[in-house]
Parts: sequence; C-alpha cells; structure tokens
Amino acid sequence: MVSEACRDLLIDAQQFSATFSNGLFNHLPMALVALDRLGADDARLRAFAASYSAHLRPKSDAEIALARTLRIGEALPRLSSGVASQAFHGLIRLAYAMDSGVGEEIPDALSAWMSGYSELPAAGAAKFETFAEALAEIAKDDRLPRRVDGRSISRQIANVVALPTFDDYRVADAKLPEIALLSARIYAATGDFTALHMVTGCHAMRVLAPLLGPQALPAFATAILAAYVTIGRPPLAERIPNDLPADAALAARAVPSDDDHDLKMVYSCLREEAEYGTGWHRLGAAVRLGLAKMPA
Repeated sequence: MVSEACRDLLIDAQQFSATFSNGLFNHLPMALVALDRLGADDARLRAFAASYSAHLRPKSDAEIALARTLRIGEALPRLSSGVASQAFHGLIRLAYAMDSGVGEEIPDALSAWMSGYSELPAAGAAKFETFAEALAEIAKDDRLPRRVDGRSISRQIANVVALPTFDDYRVADAKLPEIALLSARIYAATGDFTALHMVTGCHAMRVLAPLLGPQALPAFATAILAAYVTIGRPPLAERIPNDLPADAALAARAVPSDDDHDLKMVYSCLREEAEYGTGWHRLGAAVRLGLAKMPA
C-alpha cells in the first residue's frame, strides 16, 4: 500500500482527464505512486501534485460515466489484445493502480486504458522460437527501415507491424523476463524515450500478467519488437559499469525530479531489478538520471 497522503492525492487526482488537451497521457497518478514508493515525504507528494495538476483538464462526462461501469474481472480480458495502446500507457496506468493497493484507482485506470484503446494489425504465424532470436534478426535485417513515420509512438509501432517484411517477426514462445532484460539493455545503450516505455511496459506486464488473457503476451512481444524498429534497431549494451549507484541512492536522486518520466523509469527499473537482479535495470535507472554513461 502507498502512504495515506499518496492515497488521498490519488483519489483527488481522479477529477482530471486521462489526457491533456493535446492528447498526451496524464502521468500524475503513476508519478505519485512512483514518488511514494521511492521514499518521498508527504510535502514532496503534495508539491508535485499541485504543480502537475495545474496543467490538467477536468474529466469529461463520458470519462466519468465510463469509469462507473468498469470492473476489472470483466474489462481486463477485453483489453488484453491492446496492451500496446497509447505507447503502453494504458497498461502502465493500470499496473501502477494495482501496485498502489488503492482499490478506488482501478476503475479510473481501466477507463484511461479503454478510452485510448487500440489493437495492432493481426499477427501472422510464428517464425521464431524466442524473442531474443527475433530481436537479433531484426537488428541485421536491412529490409526494415531505420526511420519510421508517425506522430506518436503508438502510430509508429502500428506502422511497423503493418509492414509486409515485419510479418516474419512473430515469436512462438515469448518469455517476459527475456523481453524485460533485452529492453533494459536497449535503453541502457540508447537512453531513448521509446525504449523507456519498453522498459516500463515490461514492468507493467509483469504486475498484470496473472490477470491478462493469453493473447496479451504475444501482442506485447510483437509491439516491443516493432518499437525496437522505430528507434533504428540500435546495438544493445554489452557491459555493466562496476561503479553504479546503489538502489537507495538512485531513489534519493529521483525524488526531487519534476520529470514524471524520471520518476516512473527509476521506480519501474528498481522494481524490475528486485525481480531479476541482473544489474541491467539498475543501469537503466542510472542512465536516465545521468549517473552513468551509456556503455558501448
């Protein structure tokens, strides 16, 4: 459970729309959970909420009505094919709501996901046994572009999946730990904004995996592979520096940040590091905070 102050701020934040007026996703609930779990005190939580909410707009009547109708047991199976919706933000929003332990957050998070729901084009037959094999082949496949058109991450991912060449890249036995660790290595090598969402998306998938339908992981694997194409298919980081800051130091460095993506990335990385213990996610957090150079 989050702190009482965080719980109150999360419930208060439900007055705001899931998106800004320009369509970008409202990260306030996720940033509050991340801040709380990273060790922020009540004053810091309130200051962040006040600053961030000044730029938000009220919920529409349609958003209010939708949230009142949603129950996780009924809604989540219907959402499972759309795990990449809004650059994985619907998935991440719900995972953070579940992680908070604040039950009142669940309908609001489901509504945020459903309001921006989309599915990728239908997948073909699996041609690779593992995610790692598919990623390695994508990296050297010059039939695939280095630049992808699209005004948003989601549109770019959808444009890649629609390419005839990309139809070769379907995975028979996708494993989330493998996807998570490779995504962390991609981010560590690039510091790329799309790769950041790959990492935080993997954390969200792990949180929600017991509740998602069987179609979720194959759809997620396809979206992550496509996201890798959108950032130019870069080489992965091959080594971890010996002098990385400790988890507590990373958390303390993140808490004063007003950048919602700093907060989410560091929190998700530390949760993934606790799960996998490889060092790659600790490196990702350090790269995001400028505490480590992106290794060759």
